Amino acid sequence: MWLCRHESERPPETGQPWHLVLEPAASRLERLALLVDAWLKEHWQGRPKYAGILIGGRSERMGRPKHLLERAGRSWLECTIDVVRRWVDRVTLLGMAELPASARSLPVLADVPDRQGPLAGILAAQRWCPEAAWVIVACDLPYLTGEAIRWLLGQRAPGRWVVLPRLGQAGPVEPLLAVYEPQARVLLERVEAPSLVVGDAKVAVVEPPQQLWRSWIDVDTPDEVPR
Repeated sequence: MWLCRHESERPPETGQPWHLVLEPAASRLERLALLVDAWLKEHWQGRPKYAGILIGGRSERMGRPKHLLERAGRSWLECTIDVVRRWVDRVTLLGMAELPASARSLPVLADVPDRQGPLAGILAAQRWCPEAAWVIVACDLPYLTGEAIRWLLGQRAPGRWVVLPRLGQAGPVEPLLAVYEPQARVLLERVEAPSLVVGDAKVAVVEPPQQLWRSWIDVDTPDEVPR
């Protein structure tokens, strides 16, 4: 790109064509801003989208691994994989645990040793593929729908490093069905839990439509398991 100082000026010969030549005019800054905005969107939209499904939790209140619970003859993990895979470029499992046969071909990442809980899995994903936008999904969301994933991805925008849903203004943020862009790692490496990034200017807290709220409902005890 070349910014001309006067109307008769021409850019120097470089052997390659200039992408844009802007003559002095009142609208030049506006055109430049539009060009930069378009470039940012193109770069951001071309970023790979990966899903990381968190498994391997202790499931103490449930009494057994939640990702292996079954519904209609299929494990929750298999159901979750089926929901998310059409919206992303790759599905990865975060944590070490027993897997159903259909999931054993997927990449499995061990938790990073310097963090605890879900953050250990999220950072494992970001350190493994730092150039991807990660959709982090808990394994205990039996009401998860593709429409919720589609909506969540639709909240991404240039300048948003993290998209954290919140079910109503009084509810807590939901970091385990959320989006983490590559830049989010800068924030996550500084904290002990993913929800602690709230308050940073690069973190967007968004409220899903009420008809999608069930997708964020997790299950912790046998009494809560859908029949």
